[in-house]
Amino acid sequence: MILDLRGNPGGLKDQAIEVTSEFLKDGEVFIDQDAHGKQTAVPVTQDGMALDLPLCVLIDGGTASAAEICAGALQDYGRAKLVGERTFGTGTVLQRFPLSDGSEVLLATSQWLTPKGRQIWHKGITPDVEVALPEAASILLPEMEDGMDTAAFQRSEDAQLHKAIEILRKEIQGRAPDVK
Repeated sequence: MILDLRGNPGGLKDQAIEVTSEFLKDGEVFIDQDAHGKQTAVPVTQDGMALDLPLCVLIDGGTASAAEICAGALQDYGRAKLVGERTFGTGTVLQRFPLSDGSEVLLATSQWLTPKGRQIWHKGITPDVEVALPEAASILLPEMEDGMDTAAFQRSEDAQLHKAIEILRKEIQGRAPDVK
C-alpha cells in the first residue's frame, strides 16, 4: 500500500490519530509537549485494519501538521518507508488570545513530537529514501491514472511514486515463501 501525503497540509489531530491507528497495533501516535515541557503521549486508539500490509508513505515539502504526525509515527515504529522530500515542519498547537482592541494574537502553546521524541517544528520529517521530483514533473494523482496503461504509467515522471513501488515490490518478494 502507498499512502500519499504529498501536498497534504494536515488536517485535524484526531484525523492523524485515526489514520495512524489503522497501521499500528499499539504505541503512541505522537507526544504533545506544552510550553512548560510537560509531555503527554497520545496513544493508538483502535484495532487497525492494515497492520501487516507492506507500506510506503510519500512525503514532500507540502506535507504538514497532522500528515507529519502520521508520517513520523509510521517511521519511528519502522512500520513504513518514507519516500520523497523533507516535510514542511509544522507541528505546533496555536491558541488565540484576544487583545483589548478586539484583535487577536495566535501563540504556539504546545508542540507535537514523534513517538521517539523528534521535534517536527522547523525540522520536518526526513524521508528514509530521499527522492526529488524532476523540475518539470508533477505528482501523479489517482484521477490521472484512470485509463492509463502500463507504458504510460512507466513514462510518468513521478520518481517518488516509482521509487515507492520499487521498494514495495522488493519487500513483497522478500516475504514470498519459496515454492519448490
